[in-house]
Amino acid sequence: MSPDLERRLVETYPKLFSGYGAPPDKLPMAFGFECDDGWFDLLDSLCAQLTMLKSGAEDSEPLPLTALQVKEKYGTVRFYLGACTAEALILVDFAEAMSAKICEACGTGAAHVEQRGSRHSAMPVHVSRATQIPRVEGL
Repeated sequence: MSPDLERRLVETYPKLFSGYGAPPDKLPMAFGFECDDGWFDLLDSLCAQLTMLKSGAEDSEPLPLTALQVKEKYGTVRFYLGACTAEALILVDFAEAMSAKICEACGTGAAHVEQRGSRHSAMPVHVSRATQIPRVEGL
């Protein structure tokens, strides 16, 4: 993900991404968001929903959730959390399923593309034959 979009997520959800920029031997979030820009809106929506989860009664504090890692794997987004609730896992599972229908490169509707054993959620035009990585021309 581009540094500007990463920064927007980290600044908007500082508690969720408290491990961002940590030493690599401490947390995988040290590597940043290991996916392309097309999933930014999906991740922003997921983060907004996660930060609204409460620990109990409606007037209680938000859940102290921490993102451990955000990356692409097998053509879908993976969003790993530390200790969390079943409700948080349902939101994450839904976002992961939705990512299979969103082009990781540009954010429009997409299909799963498989090329030489590598899977992507991308429009076929964004799958580079040389690198097998979704790319948007001009980025």
